[in-house]
Amino acid sequence: EERIYVMLPFPGDKENILVGTRTMGLFKYNGQQFTPFKTGADQFIKDNQIYLPGTLLQDGYFLLGTYGGGAVVMDSNGRMQRYFNKENGVIDNTIYYSTQDRAGNIWLATGNGISSINYASPATYFDGRNQLNTRAYSLIRHQGKLYLAGNSGLHYLDPNNSTFTPVKNAGTGQYFALAKAGNTLLAGGNEGLFKIEDDARLPIRKTIANEYAVNILTPSRIHSGRVYVGANGLWAVRQAGHQWIDEGNIIPSDDVINNIEEMADGSLWLSTSFSGIYRVRFARQLPGSTSPGKPE
Repeated sequence: EERIYVMLPFPGDKENILVGTRTMGLFKYNGQQFTPFKTGADQFIKDNQIYLPGTLLQDGYFLLGTYGGGAVVMDSNGRMQRYFNKENGVIDNTIYYSTQDRAGNIWLATGNGISSINYASPATYFDGRNQLNTRAYSLIRHQGKLYLAGNSGLHYLDPNNSTFTPVKNAGTGQYFALAKAGNTLLAGGNEGLFKIEDDARLPIRKTIANEYAVNILTPSRIHSGRVYVGANGLWAVRQAGHQWIDEGNIIPSDDVINNIEEMADGSLWLSTSFSGIYRVRFARQLPGSTSPGKPE
């Protein structure tokens, strides 16, 4: 007595079709028996009620419309790929019908008109509809997520709903730099230097009198674990296990370091806001030393 709303060919599997039900979820059907098809969208489908007819897209993904949550795209393994809803531009969250044209565009008949999605485009545009309401200064991908440093805090792109979510404890201050050191994600801004773990901000060094307002982060390619920090002058930190050691101020200055380029011999080129360009060559380190030598 269960209502069936979706019946689609299953890509790469000629023996089965995809069957979508109102309350029992998704199944693979081979003409004789139904096998539950578990996906990452099961709870979403249950909460928002799947609706007909569904669409097998040209890239082999499924698009399933719902009565209250927009549409979801998933691959043949049940992994969610994208959401389309009012938050990212669809005119209404009730999807009555879906189709894809020869150019790859997706068309959605909704409860308040028709929405067209340029699905085949290699470019995706993010703005306030994706909760992106800040000027972006730095982007980096870390552990499968895209992180953004901007004028109003730190954010990451949630792959489940295509919206930018604030990093916990990051506040709304300015952040200018993101960098990876090993498996650690670092972020620098007006408040100092931080690491991001479990989508939360943790301090490494906070600025006291604007001396450590971080503008650029450059991990060393020569000295493992060392990161050069451009702020008011040049600084450095070094990772030792799970700890970060502050190696102090290498080049004292009231000017802001905008760029740091490390050469093969370990020397650095620095650009500043007002004082021009500098080359920094370090004296040879003492045996057993882990800190950079004094600049020549």
